[in-house]
Amino acid sequence: MNVPFSKPAAEPKRKWLKITKAAELLCVDVRTIKRWMKDAARRQALGVVMHGKQNRIPLPPSLNGDGEFAWEMLTRYRLKEIGVDLKNSFEVEIEKLAKQNDRYKLEADRLWLAAYIKALKRGRVTQQIRENILLIWQAACKILGSQGLAKYEMDAEKLKPRVIAELRDWGVWLSVKSIMQDWPMAEHFQIVRHAKRLADLEEIRRSLDFWQAYRDESRRLRGKKPSPKNLRLLVHKDLITHINDIRQDPPPGFTVVNNPTPEELEMMTLAGVHDRRQGRRLPYVIISFRQPQPGLSLRTFKSRYPKNKQKPIIFEVDRMLFAPPSLDQSPNGDGED
Repeated sequence: MNVPFSKPAAEPKRKWLKITKAAELLCVDVRTIKRWMKDAARRQALGVVMHGKQNRIPLPPSLNGDGEFAWEMLTRYRLKEIGVDLKNSFEVEIEKLAKQNDRYKLEADRLWLAAYIKALKRGRVTQQIRENILLIWQAACKILGSQGLAKYEMDAEKLKPRVIAELRDWGVWLSVKSIMQDWPMAEHFQIVRHAKRLADLEEIRRSLDFWQAYRDESRRLRGKKPSPKNLRLLVHKDLITHINDIRQDPPPGFTVVNNPTPEELEMMTLAGVHDRRQGRRLPYVIISFRQPQPGLSLRTFKSRYPKNKQKPIIFEVDRMLFAPPSLDQSPNGDGED
């Protein structure tokens, strides 16, 4: 029933979605939205209409007033119907974080490898040097993971004082000055600087790993040619295995438990409480979560180190056998790395 002299109800003002916001909701680039607007099927999926002389995206009505959410759900459904299956926002965020972490990991691993090269060039990789390099690497991982990188590559000179400060905050049992003696120099960074991917860095590490294994096994055999059977026990699967390799005997009176399960930790705790109540002297136990050195299978070793890759390394090692020996000269993993 019409009321005399009443004004007709005004239509609600139409709300529009900006292209930048549409791209953000769909987790795509703005250029992708503009390209889709030129395709009839994708244009319809986006809900594009002509408003005057412009292409506009109207926001649909929503019961809770969240038109952007309603448009995103409808558009994702319509795009999937025509074969465009978009990733969810959390999937895109995970991929983004993974790429960032890969950058941080590359830089931290680059630092570890450069420091290891410095130790190898000095001819000895003592257990103390291994521990120093591990502490430097751990501090760098924490700094890069929490504060990120200002550039695409790490500035070693700017990172160095931050690593020193981090080690001091940890209150490490060693002198920070003695630890930082194993910080790599510019010449060592230069060797690994061209590695732009983790795979490139791994290729450098494998060559150095074989170089050291062949050198130390040659010294142990007093110049005789090492066999793949022995060399395979001295090389590492990957860089993380190399970093976490355990090559030391526990101090006298200590027992080392490597990578205990939660059940084993519980049993050790209960046993300690029982012995204390019985008045027994408790043994000193070191719990280590670093992985022991497993070596490579003979098949993997031959595949990874074919003869054409071994020749230049063997030639170089044979010329440098007069260098001071490394402590890791046992093929069963009892010495240094």
